[in-house]
Amino acid sequence: MADLPLPIGAALNVADLPTYREWLIEGQRDLEVQDFTAAELLLGDWQSRVDHAKALLDGFDGRLDIHGPFFDLPLDARDPEIAPLVTNRMNLGLEAALRLGATQMVIHSPFSTWTWYNAGHMRKPGLGGFAKDLIIERVNEILRDVVARAETHGVTLVIENIEDIDPSWRRDLADSLGSDAVRLSIDTGHAHYAHGATGAPPVDYFVNDAGALLAHVHL
Repeated sequence: MADLPLPIGAALNVADLPTYREWLIEGQRDLEVQDFTAAELLLGDWQSRVDHAKALLDGFDGRLDIHGPFFDLPLDARDPEIAPLVTNRMNLGLEAALRLGATQMVIHSPFSTWTWYNAGHMRKPGLGGFAKDLIIERVNEILRDVVARAETHGVTLVIENIEDIDPSWRRDLADSLGSDAVRLSIDTGHAHYAHGATGAPPVDYFVNDAGALLAHVHL
């Protein structure tokens, strides 16, 4: 029987690290740094935040990841001016992860409630194609370079469920990117919300569907 995982870790801002530093180091728990979701930080002096975090984490050898940027950054952006901006911001988040020494970066699923319920109406003019396929195509265009860079530097991008109703869509997206540097994250609260409010299956279905691609959990 495989060894059980370490006790639960924490998702914290750098400002919280002094409070929880000894607890994190004592158990070498997983840590997710959440500062780098903020546009104002990534567009400013994010290196100082990295340096401060590294100083506070001296002696920490647990698994380290960051939550990547997501506010107003749809991974399936279709606007030809917006899509490169999303790619650039994801690359900036990845750079912060690399400088910090993180091995994972959480990114958000592009699948919305509206998309799922209107999937049959979203077709490419003259070519067909359901919503899921079109979204996967756009995400591949936006993340292609980011995935290649993550793979080169040993960072895994984990795709977190947000409004997802069918967990297989997110798994298909991860598979489509064709890289061991892309796996899945499950937020159990998001899955429970989707089950109660939008008709998604229960949380355990998300876990079972993810299978071997599951690499990260928000509990």
